[in-house]
Amino acid sequence: MFKLVAASCLVAAACGQFVEPKNAKILKEQRFNAGDGRFGSAFAQEDGTVYREETSADGERIGQYSYIDNDGKTITVRYTAGKDGFRILEGAHVPTGATGLESAAFGAESPAPVQVAAPI
Repeated sequence: MFKLVAASCLVAAACGQFVEPKNAKILKEQRFNAGDGRFGSAFAQEDGTVYREETSADGERIGQYSYIDNDGKTITVRYTAGKDGFRILEGAHVPTGATGLESAAFGAESPAPVQVAAPI
């Protein structure tokens, strides 16, 4: 599956500079369901956008997406998501320290109430 998506990425990147993103057509689309709780999907668009994600039986997801930025450079982000939240594994354009690994812990507590001033 990865080879197909990679080949689609090359085709999409070659065509990507000439298409408005909102009008981009999907060149390839794949979905799978392994029947044991694992499933995933992938697609490639003619504007150079490529997406791939797989989910394990326990709900952990790993994936990546790519797009062509305004300078014509391909931007790719690899990530994981699951019970520990969303984490960026790789992304050359992401600033150092912004991987989500040092992010604040999620708390389900309500924020403190805010007082609103009376209108003047």
